[in-house]
Amino acid sequence: MYPFAQSSPSCQDTQGAENDKQPAFLRPWRPLRSLREVLIGLLLLLLLLPACRQQPATDEAADVQVVLTPGPDSLAVGPITFDLTLWDADGQPIDGAGPVTLRGDMNHAGMKPVLADATGTGGGQYTADFEWTMAGDWTVAVEATLPDGRVKRATFPFTVEAVE
Repeated sequence: MYPFAQSSPSCQDTQGAENDKQPAFLRPWRPLRSLREVLIGLLLLLLLLPACRQQPATDEAADVQVVLTPGPDSLAVGPITFDLTLWDADGQPIDGAGPVTLRGDMNHAGMKPVLADATGTGGGQYTADFEWTMAGDWTVAVEATLPDGRVKRATFPFTVEAVE
């Protein structure tokens, strides 16, 4: 038995009975004492978590097709050029989209995203200068505002190799 863990009469809570009559939020803080309190706390935390998450943007143009192609030998760390093609539901190229943006994110936290703007070259083709900043798994999100005002969103996974 540890002598310092024993309470002496001078350390006892003389207001214990008074505190139990007060509402819980007015009582002095005490460590959680029961499994019920722990479960209630966890339940409240779980209910609040979805409010902290940013809702993903929806694709307003599901009928539009996007192809994102990296240039040859470009899945290694360093600068690359992406070729992007937009087609409508009838297979016709879409010109005049803008802005067309790319956002590259690594699949782990802590990395700054890589942002790029694409420029139209005609025939539904767009190009963007981009740079892989680190080897690993990446997701590139494309967002293109179409001439009719809808926004096409698509994501593409890539695995980038280290430069040797």
